[in-house]
Amino acid sequence: MGVVGTSIGSCVTFLAFVHDPLIETGVFNHVSSSFAQVVWTGLATRYVRWGLEGYIARDDLEHCWAPISPWYFIPRLRQARRPHLLITARYDLTFTPELSQQVFLRYREHGIPFDRVELPCGHYTTARFPFICMDGWHITRYLHRHLGRGQ
Repeated sequence: MGVVGTSIGSCVTFLAFVHDPLIETGVFNHVSSSFAQVVWTGLATRYVRWGLEGYIARDDLEHCWAPISPWYFIPRLRQARRPHLLITARYDLTFTPELSQQVFLRYREHGIPFDRVELPCGHYTTARFPFICMDGWHITRYLHRHLGRGQ
């Protein structure tokens, strides 16, 4: 079994992947360190930030949303190394490249292997031609290569 998630769905499927060893592989389309960081820095999430500002500090939000943020669970992958692909978009103003880079650095700090693809587009333009074709090609090729390896 494999999982695929995009945007917030990439965070949710990442959590499933980390916690369920029966998942053989995963593709996480648009990756970021944490929900709080995305809300605080993302263009599309600025309205959420505006609704929270003045009521909760960024660090407190980070702490509150830690249980649903991939950043805190990356080290768990040291024990059960399974192939997975992290996809980013070079011009993503929602899951910004800086937040994706934090994820890649954390992987390297913990010596966890991963595969990576960077698309030449933004968060929402991924759904437009020709980027949707590129994204779909990377996702299906990866799943085809890694599913059923143990059989």
